[in-house]
Amino acid sequence: MPATTPIAAPAGPSQPQAAGTPAAPPHPPADYIGRIQARLLAVKRYPAEARARGEEGTVLLRFVLAADGEVLSARVIRSSGVTSLDTEGLAMIARAAPFPPLPDELRATPLALAVPVTFSLRSR
Repeated sequence: MPATTPIAAPAGPSQPQAAGTPAAPPHPPADYIGRIQARLLAVKRYPAEARARGEEGTVLLRFVLAADGEVLSARVIRSSGVTSLDTEGLAMIARAAPFPPLPDELRATPLALAVPVTFSLRSR
């Protein structure tokens, strides 16, 4: 699996759908997810102090995009166990912003993405 594989979901609270309410927005097209993934990978850096200590791990990040691709929020969902790797994961999102605007069919609501970012010395 690639080092970053976004998992998309609408950015609202998860509520059961009541009768007569609109359906959940569609999932982003694969090409849009691919552009997000490429942008994140292009700005990924392995923290020097973690590399020197041989530290590896996967941090799970969640970030929310506005229709124009601006990041509305970003946070660590699950730590890698290494502070510098977690910090770098969040920094990747900041460096990659703004992201491509959401596809037209997704512009009605912000889009939340859960992204695992793996830092491995063996894969380099």
